[in-house]
Amino acid sequence: MKKIISYLVLVIFIFTLCSCGEIVDNPNKGDGTIDNPIVNPVEPDPNEQTPPPSEQKVEFKVSLIYNKKTYIPSKNEVIKVVWSDDYTQYTETIGSDGYAKTMLDGDFNVYLVSAPEGYSYNPNIYTSDNDNPEVVIELYKLSRISKGQGTALYKEYQMSQTGVYRAEITKPLQKVYYEFNPSKAGYYVLETMVNVFEDSVNPKVDIYQGTFAYKPNTPTQSGLDTGGESLKNGFTKNVKWVVKLTEEMLGNVYTFVIYADSKNGVYPINVDFNVSYEGEYYVDGIVSKLMVAEEIRSYKYCSECGNVMLEKNAPNACTVCGHTRLSEALKPIYTTANYKFINTDGGTGNYFGGTTNGSGLLIGSGYKYNEATGFWHVYNNNTGEFGPVLCAKITAPCAYYEESLNLIESHGNKNLTVSKGTENYKVFVEQSYAAVCNSDGVCFVTNEMKEFLQKFSIAQRLFFDGNGFVESTGVYAAEEDQWLFACGYYVEK
Repeated sequence: MKKIISYLVLVIFIFTLCSCGEIVDNPNKGDGTIDNPIVNPVEPDPNEQTPPPSEQKVEFKVSLIYNKKTYIPSKNEVIKVVWSDDYTQYTETIGSDGYAKTMLDGDFNVYLVSAPEGYSYNPNIYTSDNDNPEVVIELYKLSRISKGQGTALYKEYQMSQTGVYRAEITKPLQKVYYEFNPSKAGYYVLETMVNVFEDSVNPKVDIYQGTFAYKPNTPTQSGLDTGGESLKNGFTKNVKWVVKLTEEMLGNVYTFVIYADSKNGVYPINVDFNVSYEGEYYVDGIVSKLMVAEEIRSYKYCSECGNVMLEKNAPNACTVCGHTRLSEALKPIYTTANYKFINTDGGTGNYFGGTTNGSGLLIGSGYKYNEATGFWHVYNNNTGEFGPVLCAKITAPCAYYEESLNLIESHGNKNLTVSKGTENYKVFVEQSYAAVCNSDGVCFVTNEMKEFLQKFSIAQRLFFDGNGFVESTGVYAAEEDQWLFACGYYVEK
């Protein structure tokens, strides 16, 4: 009986083992490797959430630099830095150690709430993340404007150099005018620097290309608002404009008109923009001929009647009054005590130039070249008599522009290169004829001086179908009489 019970227990035990699972081989194969480490693995629950990894915050830092030196805020100066992503903004103040610091995790755009007083920067180019948490923002000193009103063409703010400028727009539709005169050939870039992340101001630019004396009535390019930094579907679209200047193109003057739209209608707003020189630009161009003065010669002056004569024509006495005490000189010897320099209309007009009876028309028929003197004179067509010698202002400013002709290239442009870049009058004006001007800044007009004045007026578009710079003052001229714009003569008081 006991034996039968023992068999039954054994059978029940074996049955129990078979119902609990499958017997497998020993996973340890004896060679150090493991086979089938899991027996009947349980499938994971698809609804179970994997816990997120813990945040790995790091220290983000921002400092400022100007002129290669760290910018440290003054005691009462508050400069705040913004780290911004698509959802959140974090702000910290730059401390006395020159750093703004915060613990963050992620990718951020970095900019300032506002730049230090008198400085600017580009708010659209700085980013940071966990791998690159430190940012150095470069500051630019705002360029100063020395003269100008900035309210219209010919009243522009004068930009004496490349650099960063700030246009303050105080009301809708206001435009601020700047004149830029490039000093050397190369690539030049104008770029606005309005914060695209704030997305509240949209800058625009008009471009006028002309000369110091002539600008077209309508912009060469109007309403530019592309090319610079912007966000997709954003309100702020910065402007980036590039011009390539060859040596022959120097002398061109550019007027930049800056204006802006405010998204929320809030004014005033500032539009900072950078005008930079980006490098050299050369093409195979025209070779300019250097023009040389050939008609400057010795003459004699009669202090009795004011007659001027070539030395060879008056060896002993004045050809007009016979006076024998003649002076030798290379420049007009008129004294302000006895003579005055007047308009070529006899003094009745309001402009320095050859007007007639104040009508504003330059009339070349009243002047003629005198072979006996080698100069142009006032001429009476009825009597055939020559009057005073005609003079031109060279080392003193003409009434139509602020700089004298001998200094007009002092900024490095090519205003004295005329005839579409083929003739260079720089030495002709600055050295030869400047040397024979008197204290009033005038010299006698020779044939070659008349020719230069005519070509200069055409190149600078002083007269341009009623739209020239001189014409804007009420003075006009036929094509062949433009040279009279800088001329006048002396009469006794």
